This record gives sequence, C-alpha cells and structure tokens, in this order.
Amino acid sequence: MLIDILLSIVIGIVIFFIIELTIQKIVFSVREQFPWLITEKDEIPNLSKDGLAKFIPHGFDSELGWVRKPLTSNQEKGKHSTTEWNVDKNSARKNPSFDNLNSLISCYGDSFTFSRQVNDDETWPHYLSKSLNSNVLNFGVGNYGIDQSLLRLKREFPTNKTEIVILAVVPETICRILSIWKHYYE
Repeated sequence: MLIDILLSIVIGIVIFFIIELTIQKIVFSVREQFPWLITEKDEIPNLSKDGLAKFIPHGFDSELGWVRKPLTSNQEKGKHSTTEWNVDKNSARKNPSFDNLNSLISCYGDSFTFSRQVNDDETWPHYLSKSLNSNVLNFGVGNYGIDQSLLRLKREFPTNKTEIVILAVVPETICRILSIWKHYYE
C-alpha cells in the first residue's frame, strides 16, 4: 500500500512537470501573436544600447519621460501602407493647410490624439480643423497617460493658448496611470 501511494505521488509529479513543460513550450511558441503572455524574460527587458542612444536625443524628456522633439519626422511601415508624421517647431504635430491659421483648439493625449498610424492630413485634429476652418494644435504623444498629458498641457499652454482644450482619453490612457508595468493589465 505504501508503494502504491509513493508510486501515485511520483506519477503525479511527473505528470505535473510534463504539463508545465508543455504549457511553457506553447507560451513561447505563440508569444508573438499574444504579447500579453508574460515570461521571466519580460520582467526585466533587455534594452538595446543603440536604441537608448537614439532615444535620448530624439525623445527623452526629464519631466515627461519622452516627447516628440521639435522639427522631427518619421516614416512608419504598417501592414498595409507607410505613413509619415512631422512635428513643428512647437513640438505639435504638423497640420497641413491649417498651420498658418489662428488656433482655436489644442489637443492633448496619447497616440489616439497624435494619430500615429495615419499621415498628418488624416488625423482627427486635422479633420476638426477642416470642419472649423481653424488650426487645431495636436500635442498628443504615444503611450502617454493622463498624468503626462496634463503635465504637457501645463507646459505648452502658456505659449500656445487656445480658447478650447481637448484632453482625449481612451481606456488605455486610464490604465497607464496604474503605476504597474503595462503588460500586467493588457
């Protein structure tokens, strides 16, 4: 009887390890499709020295963490097309055909506001400019939380005053103020 109990325990432990190894293998094989699957390697990401060297002059900001620097631009290849964004001398996204008009509205927020995956003339602030025939300033920055957006507003508003301020918020924006690594809540 004691041998049967020990054999059952050993078999249970072996089955447990087989299941554990199988799950690990599955997780590592599908991680690319499911970025919310977290592994030990994700706890402390390995940051590229080259990437950091590019980030510091291009985007680092001691108060906000990062910001789009004045007079920068970038082309990004997506699944279906390539988009281009440009930032003006005030660190706002360029607004073609409206940049020289008076600004009635300024917008602050994350990538939803910045409209990263579309061209400068396809952002929602640009369409708002078309509707109002006025420049709409776009101070959105990708991955910002509400806290960073408000700090950006506090910084930019004194030199870029508008009658109306829009603080654009989407669910992801709210999650970013939880003070936890974003993969844990996504």
